[in-house]
Amino acid sequence: DLTYLGIVVHHAVFDGWSISVLLDDIAASYTAQERGENATLPPLKHQYADYSQWQRDEAQRECHQRQLAYWKEQLAGPVAPLDFPADHVRPPRQTWAGQVAQMTLDANLTRAAEQLAASQRTTLFVVLAAAWNILLHRYTGHTDIVVGSVVAGRNHPGLDDLIGFFVNTVALR
Repeated sequence: DLTYLGIVVHHAVFDGWSISVLLDDIAASYTAQERGENATLPPLKHQYADYSQWQRDEAQRECHQRQLAYWKEQLAGPVAPLDFPADHVRPPRQTWAGQVAQMTLDANLTRAAEQLAASQRTTLFVVLAAAWNILLHRYTGHTDIVVGSVVAGRNHPGLDDLIGFFVNTVALR
């Protein structure tokens, strides 16, 4: 006799981090039930409403306004769409149907990238983002390229155990 649990959550209210939080809570509750015990999850230090209030408070601070003005200036102006050379004729009507291409970096290349990052006192992410931008430039000839990257957005103590949407997309130009 099998029992299934289906969880459907809209991505606008639940980020990837939240999945592990939810699964940990479900596992702890299930284990307690199997033992005939009541599940006792640790109390949350904060609620999502606290996070929302912190966001509103931060938006009112003068330093936030200066930072916002700086980034608006940095990201101002139009960016031309990247026009990649095609290996086949493009359809007359764009469908936006994409594809996924995956590749694995071998261990030597990964080590070399990690060493480069360490020698420049930066992260592997920065090295790979720079390599990606170089590749985009080589394919398109563009020098003004904007790439989006997501960050966890859990920048306050006590948010690690909350379920919700904390992700922030950062434009890297």
